[in-house]
Amino acid sequence: MPDTVIEIRQKLMLRMNGVVSENMKSHGIAYRLNYGVSVPELKEIAAGYGSDSRLAMELWKQECRECRMLAAMIYPADKFCADMADIWILSIEYSDLADVCCKFLFQNMPDAAGTAFRWIASDREMYQYCGFMTMAHLLKGGREMREKYVFELRDQADEAVRSDRILPRQAASVALGVFEQYYGGGK
Repeated sequence: MPDTVIEIRQKLMLRMNGVVSENMKSHGIAYRLNYGVSVPELKEIAAGYGSDSRLAMELWKQECRECRMLAAMIYPADKFCADMADIWILSIEYSDLADVCCKFLFQNMPDAAGTAFRWIASDREMYQYCGFMTMAHLLKGGREMREKYVFELRDQADEAVRSDRILPRQAASVALGVFEQYYGGGK
């Protein structure tokens, strides 16, 4: 394990919150390793490392909640491709990690909207969740989107909200809320 990863793991241990970690576990969020460190604290740690794809890859391999969140925060989004995102999503089990990946990485990668729509069309729940959340972040960020995408998002989200799939339904609700805030909800 590279020295930088060891250094980061030591920083995580110093900020460990066992109460948060145990609470997550009791609610079924059972990461292999979870220090219970908050996202604002992780942002603070990430700020000390800048953008670094090699370090991000090493952190992602750690199978630790916080290391993976840090990986999403420090991977240079302009160098992160859809194929890599597809691989990362396969190992995302819980929505808190997905949220961090969508906010800090997926929304900023090249062709984020196209990738998000491909995910939304998938039959995999986590792909759909990440697709809707990525689109919500794109809309919040004021990104210009082709009109076709805007209304396709509305149609797909309306359908997902009526489904019995919990994760896509939750993310579609968020995306619809953002859509209505920025586009007035009308078609």
